[in-house]
Amino acid sequence: LLKQPAPDLCLSCHTDMAEHIATAPTPHGALSTERSCLNCHNPHATDFARQLNAKPIDLCMQCHNKEIVSNDRVLRNMEAFLEANPDHHGPIRTGDCAACHNPHGSEFISLLYKSYPKRFYQPFEVESYGLCFNCHEQSLVHDPNTQTLTGFRNGDKNLHFTHVNRERKGRTCRACHDVHGSTHPKHIADFVPFGRWDMPIDYEKLDQGGRCSPGCHEPRSYDRSAPPEAK
Repeated sequence: LLKQPAPDLCLSCHTDMAEHIATAPTPHGALSTERSCLNCHNPHATDFARQLNAKPIDLCMQCHNKEIVSNDRVLRNMEAFLEANPDHHGPIRTGDCAACHNPHGSEFISLLYKSYPKRFYQPFEVESYGLCFNCHEQSLVHDPNTQTLTGFRNGDKNLHFTHVNRERKGRTCRACHDVHGSTHPKHIADFVPFGRWDMPIDYEKLDQGGRCSPGCHEPRSYDRSAPPEAK
């Protein structure tokens, strides 16, 4: 007995959201499939904020529990991935996918709220890391030396600065980390995408540092207390 179908009825009142959805370059498929807004929201009442049908992360996993073909990409089975990779990123530990993703659509890739580097290599610009710096301090990649900002250092040499803060071929976050989770501390990935190749990182955690031997350089280690000589 509705006067209009969803989403038209919903958006007749939620006009700001209607404009946002209509103009977002990256749309969310949930709004154009099956029950549209009702895939996630109950229009009468629920036990959850924003009249969601379930806790946010549980709601997301009702669809992201399988591979999803989206344009020219295949989105992985996120539920299975998170189960197999228990070192989760902070927002996932708190069950808040919407801390990073806008479920109604976005101007950025992967429905992200702010900018995030698309490529493995990229000249460093603060603006490219808007999403990361929403939580992480910019000094993490601005200060060449530190004793406090990061454990990824050789003595006091800040290896985040060394890798990321470059005019050419700066390594982006995706060069080492999986932003959803991994089996290693700090979400360090087993493999990272490098063109069409899943490049192994071969990371090993040590008492005062670590060691890796990825495809981009020979095996190297770092030590916060007794730094190996830099090469």
